[in-house]
Amino acid sequence: MSENKAIQSQDDVFPDPFYTLENGKIQAGKLAVIILGDHTGTKGLDHIKFHETGMDSGEHYVYDIGSEDVVKALTDYIGGAGVYTWSICNNYSRLLIETNRSEAQCITTHAEGVPIPSNVDITDEEKQRRIDAIYKPYDAAVQAQIKKVLDAGGIPVVVALHSFTKRFANLDRPEEIGVMNFGDKRMSKAMWLVSHSLGYRVEMDKPYDGRFVVDAALRRATEELLLPNVFLEVRNDLIDTPEKADLIAAFLSGRIIDAARDPSVHAPISSVTPTYTEFSADYFGRYFEAACRGERLEYGCCKCDPGPLLLPEKK
Repeated sequence: MSENKAIQSQDDVFPDPFYTLENGKIQAGKLAVIILGDHTGTKGLDHIKFHETGMDSGEHYVYDIGSEDVVKALTDYIGGAGVYTWSICNNYSRLLIETNRSEAQCITTHAEGVPIPSNVDITDEEKQRRIDAIYKPYDAAVQAQIKKVLDAGGIPVVVALHSFTKRFANLDRPEEIGVMNFGDKRMSKAMWLVSHSLGYRVEMDKPYDGRFVVDAALRRATEELLLPNVFLEVRNDLIDTPEKADLIAAFLSGRIIDAARDPSVHAPISSVTPTYTEFSADYFGRYFEAACRGERLEYGCCKCDPGPLLLPEKK
């Protein structure tokens, strides 16, 4: 069974920034899976006066629908298969603070074009308070767990689990599971190879191109030590009930274990392929603009070996 550990914050306005789940025991020389639920939470909406926007608190711009249920089920399934598993779930909405961006970009001022009242003119002091109470403790917990696994002789593989919408603006997104990477393709390639022909529509570098996401939590957690990792996106209409989330988790758990046990995933690398940092700052802005036209922003990526970078003109 998974163990739920709530983490207390010293900030009384933002208590309990996240909780963790653990299943199994770290063993020297054995695989250990660490799962990040960056967008699982919905807390903090009152603090940013979200009610003044007239928007729906149950939509994707608030949190990744279904992702928390998938993270929980993955922890049970993977741990139940004898592979040590540790997971972390963020309790706060991405609109309060975006732990999947850099500190410089961690405050979202607009959601689908609608201004977020307390974020548009946020003070430096308020921003830093959220960073200190939620963002930094989240990163620190992940790094501490990686160190714990390594100190015990375990072999860590880190997985980020997110969800996405079937339709974004005017863009239909038929893919059901996206397998992404930030330059280290070892785990994403193995994951795609063991999953793409087994019932779900699994695609590489969809719905986004990870080469332009410079400061994702997964990247911050793995890049320095060059740890194998994969960023998974699941279409949220497939996981919007606990029962549906369980089905996806049952499928993904076996694929994660199979991929993580591939020797090529643990082959040493000396560095991560550089991302296109000069274009990363406005990548999602361009993606949204293209989606409003019913177009998918393409940067020349294809399956396991991305092609040359093709930057469309910004319209």
